[in-house]
Amino acid sequence: MEGTIKYRRSRPSGNQDGIIQDFESAWRFGYDPTQIPAASSRRKQIFCGTFVDALHPEGIAARAVAFGPTFSASFGVECANLGLLSTLGVGPKLLAITQHDFCGTGTRWPTILEEDAGESLANVLRGARMGSLPGSLPILHPTGTPERTVENKKVLYDVYVQVMNAHGAGIYHRDLRCENVCVRRFGPEPADIRATVIDFELGGALCQREAKARAPLYHTLFCEAPSLLARQHVAFAPNPLELDMGYLAALSYHLDCGATVLNGAAHSVQALEAFLRYVTEHVTYFGYPADGTPPFARRLELSLDVDGIARDLHLTKVDELTFASTQLLVRARGFCRPYLDKEALVDCMNTPEAKLDALIDRLAVAAFETYKMLRRAQGKTVPFERFEDQPDDLRRSDHAQAEHIPQKVRALGYELVVSDGRMRAGEVNAFNDRQIELLARLEHDRWIEERLQAGWTLDATAKASDPVARTSPYLVPYEELDEDVKEYDRDAARQLIPLIKRAGLALVRPGD
Repeated sequence: MEGTIKYRRSRPSGNQDGIIQDFESAWRFGYDPTQIPAASSRRKQIFCGTFVDALHPEGIAARAVAFGPTFSASFGVECANLGLLSTLGVGPKLLAITQHDFCGTGTRWPTILEEDAGESLANVLRGARMGSLPGSLPILHPTGTPERTVENKKVLYDVYVQVMNAHGAGIYHRDLRCENVCVRRFGPEPADIRATVIDFELGGALCQREAKARAPLYHTLFCEAPSLLARQHVAFAPNPLELDMGYLAALSYHLDCGATVLNGAAHSVQALEAFLRYVTEHVTYFGYPADGTPPFARRLELSLDVDGIARDLHLTKVDELTFASTQLLVRARGFCRPYLDKEALVDCMNTPEAKLDALIDRLAVAAFETYKMLRRAQGKTVPFERFEDQPDDLRRSDHAQAEHIPQKVRALGYELVVSDGRMRAGEVNAFNDRQIELLARLEHDRWIEERLQAGWTLDATAKASDPVARTSPYLVPYEELDEDVKEYDRDAARQLIPLIKRAGLALVRPGD
């Protein structure tokens, strides 16, 4: 889930046409009202459908998890689970909270709308396909193929990051088996898959309850494997971290080798020895000492367990170098991933912030060209002919000025749009004197803030700015500037519309 969850309560349509919608928040969930629920009990029913809102105008696969009217406590616990975990980037994306009459009885069931995380990894490893139509492709390629190697790394990357995020918040899963990981494909390339860990039980985690399992996998990992090494029975009760990391090692073995780690009585000692060799050679976060003492486990670390996989997959790193715009960096960090895959990157870039960021680059170059024109008009030399030739601090200054243009435009009640080269209704082509003065004041205030942050200081005795000493006599309020200095800011304001047009944009009045 990207960013902070906003809980949205819908005003249900109240009919049985397979539509749940909230007109105020502008989202809609459509499902087949004749379908048999994906899961059905007195406690809850699950309906599959498509969710549409402003962020997903083409719709995404989603599920409506409806709780029976007498199970409001379960509904509340699951809302809390999904809400907290979604802010950590763990589990399915929480889309909305609503209520709906699924049965046509007039009783509205409390309902959670969440992203459909895909097919169970256990089913995928058994050959589940992307659809039910004849000829549909499997979600994963066969074991041992180069494509499967990439797919396994992507699944592990997604699972590792979610487990790392959860453990960082003190939350443990306790049942990290393939059955509790879902996989879906979003593109044709091997790395175009997304794995989601489901069924983190926050309530159980917080009360530190006993792990569910005395299941075969639990017994094999923490009793049979150490006993085999020690050649005698070893009794061991794992803590939550050891339990999660042991299950994660078994999941990795299942992915890479196509073999499950079952109860030792169900298969040969050789099969268990093969698993022990795999853990020794390929797993660093969980292992078995040679003397047969209890297993050791550590938390996942970004540098040790994640960075290498992300580099192999050519994922996009989330940092200031990759996302130069502050708004875009905040958006990217909202995914709670140290690296973004293609789907997340497209989702990140398909936003107003990203589109504005692309415009800012064009505005920065246009601001530089305007600066050259003004200097030449004043009979001064131009030290750099191309934007790219400038030192880093000057390019950053151009960007800062360009990033402030939308704020200036909003202060006048206008907005920027991409120009198609034709005059449009409501387009602004000139400013009046009062607007010019406001723009000049705003630019001077911005310039002062930029210079102070860069370490400049006031030198009231100087006649001009000194970029080497980082001093200036102009670091004073706009009202205290001499008229000739104010006129320089006014000239810059007069050049704003030509600059905007040079960047391929237009200034318009909203609603026209």
